[in-house]
This record gives sequence, structure tokens and C-alpha cells, in this order.
Amino acid sequence: MSSPGGSCVLLFPSVASACLTDADGKSTSNNSLSDDCLYHILLLAGPRASATLGLTCSHAYDKVLTCQVASSRVWNVFAVQRWGAACASLEMGDDDDTSTSWYRYYRQRSSCFPNRPAQISHLDLIQEHYAADPYKLLTVCILCSRTSGGYLVRTTARQFLEQYPTPTTVLYEENMTEMAELLHPLGLNRERTMKRFVRDFLAPWSDVKELHGCGAFAKASFDVFCRGDYRSVLKDKKADRNVKAYAAFVRRLLANGGDEEAEMDEAESREEETKKTVKKRKPPKVRKPLPDPSSKKKRPRREGTRRSARNSKK
Repeated sequence: MSSPGGSCVLLFPSVASACLTDADGKSTSNNSLSDDCLYHILLLAGPRASATLGLTCSHAYDKVLTCQVASSRVWNVFAVQRWGAACASLEMGDDDDTSTSWYRYYRQRSSCFPNRPAQISHLDLIQEHYAADPYKLLTVCILCSRTSGGYLVRTTARQFLEQYPTPTTVLYEENMTEMAELLHPLGLNRERTMKRFVRDFLAPWSDVKELHGCGAFAKASFDVFCRGDYRSVLKDKKADRNVKAYAAFVRRLLANGGDEEAEMDEAESREEETKKTVKKRKPPKVRKPLPDPSSKKKRPRREGTRRSARNSKK
């Protein structure tokens, strides 16, 4: 901002340490910003821009992603803003590099798949609607277990995430009856599962399968939708067929240069062709089982029906 007199009015007072003037009126620059100034700049930039800034060069990496007072504070604030106040009371262990721990903590629970399709695919999986937030994605995977994933699951999951948008809201919920009534259409004791899941989600972890209620289905969904690791899912023979279908869709999309509309049109045309071929096929003929020869009854031989050669001559 500029004042009426033409002089520059700084937004933060600590920025004044970065720009000084000597006796002749010439400006002298200071290479180092104060921790308070850097802290406010990173807060205004946001987590994505801060991480990008920290990875640009070694000097920015030291300032933003290493053991600095400003970076330690800012990544803790980012975690609290996204997952609630329960993150503020967490301890990062005995590691002296607390800022790196907080950055890794935030990055582990964030979606980092830059080439993820912006539009919903022809498969229209429920995971696609929550791929930008791993907490919501894993919550949906837990609620989808032992169900068909139809309209009831989508409606219940949407209502649950609207009422409990962060893990802290689930963790601090004291009225378990209300949560149980909300999740009752999907099965019994789902509220206990969600309580244990958010405790594990907020605590340090390295693999999705370490979280309560998350198995192979949640692991494959996390790898494809949040990490973009479709190759490992396609190689896994035990992976969910719908998740593998989306992984194959992503592979074809990236191979075609990222043209989503063309890939979706081709996928829909392939589905129509497969439906037509299934209709054209005639059902196989059902062969009647052969009779058991032992079950046949022997007809009694009739006497006097044939003439012998001696009687015929007479």
C-alpha cells in the first residue's frame, strides 16, 4: 500500500529490516528476513504455495522446510486449520527437526496427485468425489465396506462428512447416539470404528493399513486417488475391480496426453460395444443328462410271438 505522501507503507513492521536506507538515501538490501515476516508470508501464501517455494532452491528449503522457527509454526498452523484443534496438542517425538516433522505430517495426510483427472470419469466412483482430501476419502472407504456402494452409502457418507468435516469433530463428539443413528443404515458399531480411525489418522503413521478400519480396499484407493500410483494397483491381483478399472482409466488418460473428454467417450463406446456383444450371444444349449443304463428296467420276454422254423414248415 502507498500513503498519500508517496512513501511505501509496509504491511508488516518486520519487513523494514529487509530494506534499509543509508545517509545518502540509497537503499541497502538485507538478505535475511525475520522469522515473524516469513511466518506471515507463508500463512498468506498457503500450504501448497509454501511447499512449492520450499522446493525451489536450497536456500528456500532451509527457510521453509527445515528447522526454522517460522516454518515450524506455519506447518503446525496449517495442520490445525485443516484437521482441527486436536493437532495442536500432538507431539512429534524426540526429533529435533520439528519443522520437518510437521511438514512431513502435513504432507502424509494430503493428496499429491497433480495429474488426477479434473472431471468425474464414466465409472463415477464415490472415491472420485473425495479424492482431494485423504481424510474424507478414507472415511468413505470405511463406510463403503460390506455394502454395495449405492445411493444409500453416498447419501449417508455425504451427511456424515457435512456434520463431521474434520477428524477433530469426530474425536470430540460426546453424543455417540446421534452418530450411531446417522451411521445405522450402514451397519452396527460404525461410530466406534470412526472414533478409532480418527485417533489413528491424527497419530503418526506410515502405511494406510495401520489405520483402524482400513484394509486392502482403502490402501488401493489411497494409492490411486491420492498418490496417483496406478501401476502398483494394476499389478495387484487382489485389488478391488472398480479401483483397478479407474487405475486403467488413468493410465490410458495419461498415455493419450490427458484428453479427458476423448478418453471418456472411448470408454463409453467400449462399454456400449461390450453390452451389444453380450446381447448378441445366444445362451448355451442345455443338454439333457443321459439316462443311467443301470436304472433301465428290462422288459419281460413275450412267449409265442414268434414262430419257430419247425412250426412254419408245418
